[in-house]
Amino acid sequence: MFISTLERTYLEGKIAGRLEAKLKAKVESKLEAKLEGKIEAQKDAILKFLHIRFKKVPDLILQAVDLYSDPVVLDSLFDRAITCESLTDFIRDLVNI
Repeated sequence: MFISTLERTYLEGKIAGRLEAKLKAKVESKLEAKLEGKIEAQKDAILKFLHIRFKKVPDLILQAVDLYSDPVVLDSLFDRAITCESLTDFIRDLVNI
Protein backbone atom coordinates (compact mmCIF):
# COMPACT_ATOMS: atom_id res chain seq x y z
CA MET A 1 0.00 0.00 0.00
CA PHE A 2 1.33 3.39 -0.93
CA ILE A 3 0.64 6.62 0.88
CA SER A 4 0.58 10.01 -0.68
CA THR A 5 3.19 12.66 0.03
CA LEU A 6 0.59 14.61 1.95
CA GLU A 7 -0.26 11.61 4.14
CA ARG A 8 3.43 10.89 4.68
CA THR A 9 4.11 14.51 5.70
CA TYR A 10 1.14 14.41 8.06
CA LEU A 11 2.33 11.17 9.69
CA GLU A 12 5.92 12.41 10.01
CA GLY A 13 4.65 15.58 11.67
CA LYS A 14 2.48 13.62 14.06
CA ILE A 15 5.39 11.32 15.00
CA ALA A 16 7.75 14.27 15.41
CA GLY A 17 5.21 16.00 17.64
CA ARG A 18 4.85 12.96 19.87
CA LEU A 19 8.62 12.53 20.11
CA GLU A 20 9.05 16.21 20.94
CA ALA A 21 6.40 15.99 23.67
CA LYS A 22 8.03 12.90 25.19
CA LEU A 23 11.47 14.49 25.08
CA LYS A 24 10.16 17.70 26.64
CA ALA A 25 8.47 15.77 29.45
CA LYS A 26 11.65 13.80 30.11
CA VAL A 27 13.81 16.93 30.22
CA GLU A 28 11.33 18.71 32.51
CA SER A 29 11.26 15.69 34.82
CA LYS A 30 15.05 15.61 35.03
CA LEU A 31 15.24 19.34 35.70
CA GLU A 32 12.63 19.09 38.45
CA ALA A 33 14.52 16.20 40.06
CA LYS A 34 17.78 18.13 39.84
CA LEU A 35 16.21 21.23 41.41
CA GLU A 36 14.65 19.14 44.18
CA GLY A 37 18.05 17.58 44.86
CA LYS A 38 19.64 21.03 45.06
CA ILE A 39 16.95 22.25 47.45
CA GLU A 40 17.42 19.25 49.74
CA ALA A 41 21.21 19.71 49.66
CA GLN A 42 20.80 23.37 50.63
CA LYS A 43 18.54 22.44 53.55
CA ASP A 44 21.01 19.78 54.70
CA ALA A 45 23.91 22.25 54.49
CA ILE A 46 22.05 24.85 56.57
CA LEU A 47 21.15 22.36 59.27
CA LYS A 48 24.60 20.76 59.31
CA PHE A 49 26.23 24.15 59.69
CA LEU A 50 23.89 25.07 62.55
CA HIS A 51 24.61 21.73 64.26
CA ILE A 52 28.35 22.30 63.96
CA ARG A 53 28.13 25.84 65.35
CA PHE A 54 25.50 25.42 68.06
CA LYS A 55 25.48 21.63 68.71
CA LYS A 56 21.77 21.22 69.50
CA VAL A 57 19.31 22.69 67.02
CA PRO A 58 15.67 22.86 68.15
CA ASP A 59 13.05 20.93 66.20
CA LEU A 60 11.33 24.23 65.48
CA ILE A 61 14.29 25.28 63.32
CA LEU A 62 14.47 21.88 61.61
CA GLN A 63 10.79 22.08 60.71
CA ALA A 64 10.96 25.74 59.66
CA VAL A 65 13.93 25.22 57.31
CA ASP A 66 12.11 22.28 55.75
CA LEU A 67 9.20 24.56 54.79
CA TYR A 68 11.31 26.59 52.36
CA SER A 69 11.75 25.50 48.76
CA ASP A 70 13.07 28.62 47.04
CA PRO A 71 16.81 28.20 46.30
CA VAL A 72 17.40 31.95 46.64
CA VAL A 73 15.79 32.02 50.09
CA LEU A 74 17.75 28.94 51.12
CA ASP A 75 20.98 30.59 49.96
CA SER A 76 20.13 33.55 52.17
CA LEU A 77 19.40 31.25 55.11
CA PHE A 78 22.73 29.51 54.60
CA ASP A 79 24.50 32.87 54.72
CA ARG A 80 22.63 33.68 57.93
CA ALA A 81 23.54 30.28 59.41
CA ILE A 82 27.17 31.28 58.90
CA THR A 83 26.90 34.83 60.22
CA CYS A 84 24.22 34.75 62.94
CA GLU A 85 25.38 35.33 66.50
CA SER A 86 22.94 32.85 68.02
CA LEU A 87 20.10 30.47 67.22
CA THR A 88 17.73 33.19 68.40
CA ASP A 89 19.11 35.46 65.67
CA PHE A 90 18.66 32.69 63.11
CA ILE A 91 15.05 32.13 64.24
CA ARG A 92 14.40 35.87 63.88
CA ASP A 93 15.73 35.66 60.31
CA LEU A 94 13.52 32.65 59.58
CA VAL A 95 10.46 34.62 60.65
CA ASN A 96 11.43 37.71 58.66
CA ILE A 97 12.10 36.01 55.34
